[in-house]
Amino acid sequence: YVPKHIPRFILVKDQKKATLDKIVSYIKFPCIIKPTNLSSSALVANCYDRTELESTLQVIFKKIHTMYRGKGVEQDPKILVEQLIEGDLYSVDAYVNSRGGMYFSPFVEIKTGKDIGYDDFFMYTQITPSNLEKEEREKIKEVVKKSVHALGIRSCCAHVEFYKTKKGFVKIVEIGARIGGYRDEMYFDAHGIRHGMNDLLIHLGEKPLLKPTKKKHTVFMKFWPRKKGVLKSIKGIKKIREFPFVVRTMQKKVPGEKVGLSKYGHLYICAFNIIADTRTELLANIRKVEKTLEIVLK
Repeated sequence: YVPKHIPRFILVKDQKKATLDKIVSYIKFPCIIKPTNLSSSALVANCYDRTELESTLQVIFKKIHTMYRGKGVEQDPKILVEQLIEGDLYSVDAYVNSRGGMYFSPFVEIKTGKDIGYDDFFMYTQITPSNLEKEEREKIKEVVKKSVHALGIRSCCAHVEFYKTKKGFVKIVEIGARIGGYRDEMYFDAHGIRHGMNDLLIHLGEKPLLKPTKKKHTVFMKFWPRKKGVLKSIKGIKKIREFPFVVRTMQKKVPGEKVGLSKYGHLYICAFNIIADTRTELLANIRKVEKTLEIVLK
């Protein structure tokens, strides 16, 4: 419907030579492998050559059925291979009414594991308000409207992730008929917006309540290890919990458990919601957490 606003992609059902040949010739490198209907970047991986593509697909096909059952996904497993877009990643949740009209929540700016030097693709930091200018936001809204219309999403929230390329183009890389992860907490902390309530209102045919009652800056940041192993300790986490700007702490792994990369289906070890009055202060708080936390493996 709007091919210029999406990456090249194909649906992959096997690891046969013909399938690999098609990926190499049509998608080209670098590419990204993305299972559908999973979350938290599970089994999402970048590939830069044929050898890496083949080995990564082997791992994903081996694990995908178990991952779907474990996360309660009722659809059959599907795998997409698509063109890897170079640029800056963002997301936005749009409340779509019964006639396709849209109300937009604040934009979220994302840094991935790849951006900070990991051999992994996961959402490291999600910040709102974003660094997008008003003119850019309006341009992106028009692309989102076309993309949501193409899928016929109605009477619910549409979670949309997109890249802004170096040349200023907008490329949609995900649309889900759902609210984005941790957005309820982030939007309330930064803007005073009740995102979950707004999602309910749009289902009921009512207008969402989007007038901000706060003017803060917030980030949700997650930490993975750089390699697989057994978790020995999480140094600094108690101190981080005591920082006045840390409003929530989540811990998915405890010492003695196996841990690993997101692209192999592992959960993050710990995560934090951080709040500040200004963007400069928020970035300083992020840096303070990074310097305090140390993940130690056996």
